[in-house]
Amino acid sequence: EDRTGRPFVGRAGKLLEAVLREVGLKREELYITNIVKCRAATEVGGRLRNRPPRASEVKACRKWLEAQLRIIRPKVLVCIGGPAASLLLHKGFKMTEERGRWFTDTPYAPSAIAVLHPAYILRKEGEDFLRARELLVEDLTKVRRRLTEEP
Repeated sequence: EDRTGRPFVGRAGKLLEAVLREVGLKREELYITNIVKCRAATEVGGRLRNRPPRASEVKACRKWLEAQLRIIRPKVLVCIGGPAASLLLHKGFKMTEERGRWFTDTPYAPSAIAVLHPAYILRKEGEDFLRARELLVEDLTKVRRRLTEEP
């Protein structure tokens, strides 16, 4: 992401693209962005490791994200991960309880949903990985259905 300036281009991006294809969505038909415009990372052992964005980083970037959403005017907003859902759906969002549920008439889109972050899924192993990946498939299938509904 640092080199290309595009979100979801590493391992998490490859997983996201594979699941999008599996459910019948194409990345090039979607607008994908991050809630912060700079990489949220911490140095560990001489290497940068991704971390959730700090509140100060989210606050500093929020006006840019909101401007993007005003311009794009998405039919469906997909919050990938808890930090995005807490910012755009409601504070204190609980991914374990609320992922995959539709939120309607949000300030940013007529329909919004939160899904598991692919990086979270990649940290899982074995059956846990397969279960988490299947939840992402289920939720993105809901998104495809919502996008292809007639108005």
